[in-house]
Amino acid sequence: MDENDIRQESSPAQQPWHGWGSPVGLGVGLLCVGGFFTLLALGLSILSSI
Repeated sequence: MDENDIRQESSPAQQPWHGWGSPVGLGVGLLCVGGFFTLLALGLSILSSI
């Protein structure tokens, strides 16, 4: 059994930590969406006060 066989056997158990489907990618995506809505609400409140 060489190194490639070991890597192929253990790879399904490992979770990828990149891409939008991973927990890290999902967290970054949610932070971006939340920041967008926060800035949108701030901008609209500034516009309504003019």
